[in-house]
Amino acid sequence: MKSIWLMSAALFACSNEAPVMDTTLTSAGMHVDVDPAAEQITADRCNRQLSCGNIGKGHRWQDRRHCEVEANPKVHAMIGSSCVSIDATRLATCLNEVRDERCADTGSMPPSCEGVQLCR
Repeated sequence: MKSIWLMSAALFACSNEAPVMDTTLTSAGMHVDVDPAAEQITADRCNRQLSCGNIGKGHRWQDRRHCEVEANPKVHAMIGSSCVSIDATRLATCLNEVRDERCADTGSMPPSCEGVQLCR
């Protein structure tokens, strides 16, 4: 019975973890593929907007999905089509700044998230 409880607790803990991005370790460091990085930036951006109360009836975005649909192409454009991979350390800086944005800042992304800053 104790082992069943432990297995249930382990499964529950795993289901609450953040999504894992594909990373590759090279001699130069870690990098992340562009699409998963853009999805993470988009998700964190919309999570921040949700926590600021900028998503819902009467706001710029009706729901979180509406935010993602609008933000994802903008994030891809910001990264740029010539970017092959993203530096994992620089991505972490970008994500931290997105998560720490002031609630009044709803129009622009932090400069650390621009492709010239992120691309390897």
